[in-house]
Amino acid sequence: MNTQTAAKWFGIVIFIIGVLGFIPGVVTNAGYLAGIFSVNTIFNLIYIITGMVAYFSADTFKASKIFFKIIGPIFLIIAVFGIIGKGAILGIFPTNIAVTILHIVFAFYALYFGFGGEMTASMQPAQM
Repeated sequence: MNTQTAAKWFGIVIFIIGVLGFIPGVVTNAGYLAGIFSVNTIFNLIYIITGMVAYFSADTFKASKIFFKIIGPIFLIIAVFGIIGKGAILGIFPTNIAVTILHIVFAFYALYFGFGGEMTASMQPAQM
């Protein structure tokens, strides 16, 4: 998968998670998306915005790389706060083990495509 396609899919998935967080029935009365992921309004809005930014960054290789280089460390930091937090990150964003694992997965996905992943033709090492 190339970096731009990865950004597009990342954006779609994150956006859908954010939208689903507003649908009664998909979110329990206790605030759990699909009964598993702890969410709230701020969490959902941030996911929607992040999804849109990711999707639109897929227009160019450079924008996709920059997006992933920024969002990867952010998700990793959020995952660490999720591990050390007691049910909420900074007292604002709800968290549980499922959300923390999701953030770790998103972080490594973004870090891979931001700092690794495909190389453009001009970035490939010279062939001998």
